[in-house]
Amino acid sequence: MNPPGPNARRRFVLPLLLILLSVCSITAALEIVNDEGNVQTVHGFSVRKEDSKIVDALEDFQRYRDKKAWEIAFRTISGLAEQDLKGMLPTKDGFFVSSRQRIWQSLASLPADGKEAYRLFNDAKAKQLFEQVQNGTAADEVATLRKIYDQYFITSIGDQAADRLGDTYFEAGDFLAAELTWGSILSDYPDTSLPKLRLEVKRGIALARAGRLEQLRELLQSVRSESAGQKVTIGGKEVVAADYLAMLDSAAATRPTAQAIVNEVQLPEADAPAWQVMFADDALNQALQAQIIQMGWNAGMVPLVGSAPASAVDGKRVYANWMGIVFAVDLQTGKLLWRTRKFSELLSRAQNLIQYRAEPDRYSVTVEGDRLYVTGMPLENPGQYRLVCLNAQTGAVIWSSNTTAPILSIGGRPLIIDGTIYVAGYNQNGAELSLLTFAADTGTLRSTFPLGQAQPQQNRYNGGMTSRTCTLLHRGGMIYMLTNDGALLAVNTSGPRLEWAFTYEGPPPGFDPRFGFGGEEMMQTAGMPGTAIIRDSVLYLKECGAGSLYAIDLAGPSLKWKRPAPSRFDTIASVGEQSILCVGYDLSSIDLQSRAMKWSHRLPVQNASMGVRQSDGSVYVYAGRGVYEFDAATGEAARIFRGADRDSRGGTLLTTPERLIAVSNVAITAYPTGRSQRARK
Repeated sequence: MNPPGPNARRRFVLPLLLILLSVCSITAALEIVNDEGNVQTVHGFSVRKEDSKIVDALEDFQRYRDKKAWEIAFRTISGLAEQDLKGMLPTKDGFFVSSRQRIWQSLASLPADGKEAYRLFNDAKAKQLFEQVQNGTAADEVATLRKIYDQYFITSIGDQAADRLGDTYFEAGDFLAAELTWGSILSDYPDTSLPKLRLEVKRGIALARAGRLEQLRELLQSVRSESAGQKVTIGGKEVVAADYLAMLDSAAATRPTAQAIVNEVQLPEADAPAWQVMFADDALNQALQAQIIQMGWNAGMVPLVGSAPASAVDGKRVYANWMGIVFAVDLQTGKLLWRTRKFSELLSRAQNLIQYRAEPDRYSVTVEGDRLYVTGMPLENPGQYRLVCLNAQTGAVIWSSNTTAPILSIGGRPLIIDGTIYVAGYNQNGAELSLLTFAADTGTLRSTFPLGQAQPQQNRYNGGMTSRTCTLLHRGGMIYMLTNDGALLAVNTSGPRLEWAFTYEGPPPGFDPRFGFGGEEMMQTAGMPGTAIIRDSVLYLKECGAGSLYAIDLAGPSLKWKRPAPSRFDTIASVGEQSILCVGYDLSSIDLQSRAMKWSHRLPVQNASMGVRQSDGSVYVYAGRGVYEFDAATGEAARIFRGADRDSRGGTLLTTPERLIAVSNVAITAYPTGRSQRARK
């Protein structure tokens, strides 16, 4: 065998040296408190922690509490409650809570004699503040109620103040805060004189408004077993409490949803497509690959030739964002309606994308009404990720974050909630993560809410620093942010405010599944993006490159379980009633109860954006050279649908009532389903 030439040695040595440099680079440290109360230091995202003096003061309070030195204990914690604390404090299992919440919990968990002593010291102050609220003399009613709740909840009027504060939150649309406030009376104020059943019904209304159907159903079961047939008065009308909660559940579960997209998957009967739009033909792909090799990175730039573009569909069009080139295709005819650039322009801009290490996970497209919201680096001026609003019909730019928030880099796919855009953003050096809010219609930056310090990665192409893609998930007034850097953040949209954080061992420092060398071997790396999925009030998460799966009980929050992932390169594809599906180099099914592996199959992996769908007892994976169907219960292979795009590396599956749409790394192909064929007959 001939020895490698100088160019081959250069392509081998340079990436290897940069890998070693990045692993040895300075990274942020993260402290986790384990079950034994010991502090464990890992690398990754770091929340904003309180000053050590605050921690010391809480420990002093606990020491005086245990000695029943009530006067000194209360003086210590009162001093803390009066401060404007904005940091987080550790609890256990890697969780952090806000300092305000930790102080409240310390008071609410006092023993009976401690609560009695607290009332002796503080009842007069609490009653005076509550009288100001009742007679309308309080300068700020909400702030006064908040102060009573935070500092004087366990006094004789604490339950009344909490009930009124819950009403105030509910009227302001902060349904989660209202539910938590009413729930705290039931769980932490055992001698309340307020009607408990009415509080339960008010909680149920808030849960229904917030979309927390799993918790609503748990509450409904509790009311049915403990208060069967009992009535309450709602809106001046007497109703059976359980029946009223059941009505709320039914109404929330049957709210209308978008009809353009369906969950059912039907593989076509024949390979012939209804239409196909090719955006990356063989000539363009070969030219891109040649340019990458010429620059000495060989296969170190997988996104340009290996990943399927981000995509979305509505009732009229299919949209895609291919490394900054956004285009729309007519859903029925396959006609290319518009595009922001010619596809061939990617070739002339490839060097810039390589230089700035373009990440496919940070390119997204979201359709909302007659507008598209896309993220990514602009081809003409790379280096910073932007959020751009386009007209869905014409592709015209309506606004761009480049003008409304020029110093911030967008960190992933946005969420659009009631006319407000929520998206992760990083400062210029990528070290600080914030939750950004924009006006959806104008792009005006409404707020920048700092969340903590990220662990930037060294850009192996230009030596700069980049940040990881952040995954956002919305449920009932709370945004859950998977940093893909060793932390899950729970942010209440009211404010916004950081309610809690869960920290864990994330990907190792310098981990990058898309960087390497070795020609085609590197093209098969399955660096699947991190995923967070909520089912039955449990959030399941897996970060790209991390070694474990986690299940978080959102009602606590608390760690439900932790399990080693089938592979560091896996992600969660779906969570069913009995199993959790993971996909990477393999497709694996894990039993939800025992967490044992049920079955696992090797996949023909050629893409880091394989689409996985589950429907009617089958699992469909769009991997290399076709869509693979597996039996969800046994894992047995049922069928391979090759289709018309046989040289693709796989990608995403979109479904509409009449189309199965396969979005690969080279084309968008639409197939008629059995449903549409029957309709034509």
